[in-house]
Amino acid sequence: TAGLVGTLDSSGVIQNLTIQNASVTGSDDLGVVAGTSDGTIQNLTIENASVTGNNDLGVAVGINDGRVENVTASGTISGNDRIGGLVGKIGASGTVTGATTTATASGSQSIGGLVGQSSGAVNNASASGTVTATGQYAGGLIGDHQSTTPVTDVNASGAVTGTSSTGGLIGRATADVINASASGDVNSTTGSEVGGLIGNHKNSDRLTIRNVTTAGDVSAKGNQVGGLVGYTKGSVTNASASGEVTTSGKNVG
Repeated sequence: TAGLVGTLDSSGVIQNLTIQNASVTGSDDLGVVAGTSDGTIQNLTIENASVTGNNDLGVAVGINDGRVENVTASGTISGNDRIGGLVGKIGASGTVTGATTTATASGSQSIGGLVGQSSGAVNNASASGTVTATGQYAGGLIGDHQSTTPVTDVNASGAVTGTSSTGGLIGRATADVINASASGDVNSTTGSEVGGLIGNHKNSDRLTIRNVTTAGDVSAKGNQVGGLVGYTKGSVTNASASGEVTTSGKNVG
């Protein structure tokens, strides 16, 4: 279910549109442009949208296995799992690039200012909306990045609230993160692995975090809390963190 198209096929293209004041309410796979997409969505502006439902919700697309390029979005989105300010869930073949959103996102787990959960590619993107999760995997840009494709040239500036695996940019990441910044405050109400940039980055000791900065304060009640990263098994180079870190737990940096 969606505002314009329920399902966009791999040969489908939606482009060069401005959509204002759209409201979509339903259950799963919701977006103002498409519920699910294997096609191309590009050069769109979505203003003051409202999306409310259950799982896999995005201001533009609920589930994306195609291309989302040069899309700008604003509004509010709320649901349960895999909720994003632009795309709820990116499949393994999906990409999001050249995207900007100011949308506010809230839900249970895998909540992101741009993307709730990603198994695909995200680069050259920014998000500035507030992110609120009652569970784990909350990020200012991506809640849960399960792909091994690097996340590059991205930034997030909205405040983030979650539990375990919460970060100013990405809650949990299983890929390299390069040329990235986060400036919003991060608050974990319970749980561990909380960071100003990434909460959980421990999938492999071969992963890298490079050319990154954070400026927001980080507050938590659990362990493994950092101004930059809560937990990582990889390498960190050319990085800085300037916010305050406060927690009642241990393993703090």
